[in-house]
Amino acid sequence: MPPSSVDFESLASSKARIWSLGGLLAYGPDYAAMFRRIGEFAARILNGAKAGDLPMEQPTMVELVINRGVAKALGLTIPSSVLLRANLILE
Repeated sequence: MPPSSVDFESLASSKARIWSLGGLLAYGPDYAAMFRRIGEFAARILNGAKAGDLPMEQPTMVELVINRGVAKALGLTIPSSVLLRANLILE
C-alpha cells in the first residue's frame, strides 16, 4: 500500500480489533499518542524549528490488549497479574 493511502484510523485502533482476526493478544505502542506527537512536531517545524534540531523520541506509552475468548478457546489461563496490566480485555 503506498504511504499516501495508509488508513491511520485503522492503524491506531488495530490492537483493539485483534478479536476480529482471532488474535490472542497485542502489545505495542499507543499509535494514537504517537500520531499526536507527530502533529506536535509538524507544528514546530511549520513554526520555524529545524527538523534536525528536534529531539529523537521513542514511544513512552504502550498498550496491552488481551482476548480472553481466544485464550479460553485455546485452553489457556491468563494470569491475573497480566490481566491487571492490560489496557483492554476482550471477552
